[in-house]
Amino acid sequence: MVNIQLIELNPEGTQILDSDSRPRDGKKRKKSKERRYQHVSEMPKDLREALRRDLFWNQARMPQETQLDIEKTFELQKDLVVKTIVPNLMKTLDLDTYTIGEGVIYEMIYQRHRHKRDNLWVKNKSENDIKKETGWKHQNSRRSELRRFLYYVDSNTTKGDKKRERVYKPSEYVKETAPNSAPSWTKSGYDGPLKNPVAKAISKLQNK
Repeated sequence: MVNIQLIELNPEGTQILDSDSRPRDGKKRKKSKERRYQHVSEMPKDLREALRRDLFWNQARMPQETQLDIEKTFELQKDLVVKTIVPNLMKTLDLDTYTIGEGVIYEMIYQRHRHKRDNLWVKNKSENDIKKETGWKHQNSRRSELRRFLYYVDSNTTKGDKKRERVYKPSEYVKETAPNSAPSWTKSGYDGPLKNPVAKAISKLQNK
């Protein structure tokens, strides 16, 4: 006697399985329906920090040509991130532990790159400030030295230009001897034809 097994078909023409004959993959189906985080802000703090450690540990061990250059903006390297870095990092992570989408990795890489560039900017700014400050100190030092030098020159020049002054005691009289090259009419005791004109000229000067 031949046993005939009836097969129930659904409207699409495929076999309908009863509860006993369905694949026992409830766990897989459950996992596929689990919610995956698409943004870093959605993740619990502990999970986020653990992912960050694993992610950047793995990224640091990727080939040099896949590393981001902090001298360049993130936008200029966006294709490298989307097409190479993110897909490769997704393969290194345990996605059963880290229920995330690619958007989370992209966001973390972006944040890290921006942080590094900010630190680089601050460092360069600090170095420039130090150079400027050092330059100002050198300029001030040079100005100070110049002022001291000019003061020295001015002081000594002024002293050199001063007329020699002699102070005599009232009780003393010192007769000065005229230089040998002095004209005879300038010497004491002159009694020549220029005596009167010279005396008049001196008198006029004294009366002014």
